[in-house]
Amino acid sequence: MNAAVATYSVPRTFAELPYTHSWLQICQHAERLGRAEITEFDTNLEGTWLRFECDGYQFSVGECGSRVQLTVNDSDCRAELLVEVTEHFAALLAPHMRHC
Repeated sequence: MNAAVATYSVPRTFAELPYTHSWLQICQHAERLGRAEITEFDTNLEGTWLRFECDGYQFSVGECGSRVQLTVNDSDCRAELLVEVTEHFAALLAPHMRHC
C-alpha cells in the first residue's frame, strides 16, 4: 500500500518594524527589492497585507497595530535572504535600526 505524504511549509514571522510610512510608500519600496515581484496587495477591515515573491519564496508584509510584520511562507528560508529582506524594509521604516 502506497500512502501519499503531504508536504507543506510552515510560515515564519521573522521581523517586526514600526509602521512609519504609508502603504503606498511600502509598496513602492518593495518594488525596489531587486528580485521581488509583488503578487498581492489587500486592504480590508481586518488590516492591510502586501505579498511578494523573491527567490522562490512568498513573503508578506502585514499590518499589526502600529507595527508591520514580515513573514515568509517557508520556515526553512535561508537566513541570508531573511536578513536582506529585513534590512531592505528597515531602510525605509526604521533607518535608525540598520547596521553600520
